[in-house]
Amino acid sequence: MWRQLKPDTGTYALTYACRTTRSIRIGKLGLLKLQPGYYLYVGSAFGPGGIKARIRHHLGESHSPHWHIDYLKPHCDLLELWVTYSNTKRERTWVSTLSKSNDVSIPLIGFGASDTSAVSHLFFLEARPQVSMLKPGTVYFLT
Repeated sequence: MWRQLKPDTGTYALTYACRTTRSIRIGKLGLLKLQPGYYLYVGSAFGPGGIKARIRHHLGESHSPHWHIDYLKPHCDLLELWVTYSNTKRERTWVSTLSKSNDVSIPLIGFGASDTSAVSHLFFLEARPQVSMLKPGTVYFLT
């Protein structure tokens, strides 16, 4: 799937399904108490290789975790990828939109947010998230 992606800059969201209850350590951040449901992670890619390079990393196995999401992905199944290509950073807008949703909770403060002022970039939902939760113009990929 990552081969379809462009090496352009942009914002993305990864949807994971979790079928287990367990606690996992997220680096120095602390414990994340996983529960059955859906996790939505929001990120951006404005460095070399853009979206294509970042998603390629996220789809691969992380022997030495770099980002918080690297600790989560061995325990959940990636279902979907939402992407918007743009030089405009939409990460803050998407995080803000999701934070205000009644169907969304924040499972671990600070997750993926070490370089932003956001409370978290990881969200938990009991029902499968829909791309319509975010602004139009998002490209939708199934994994």
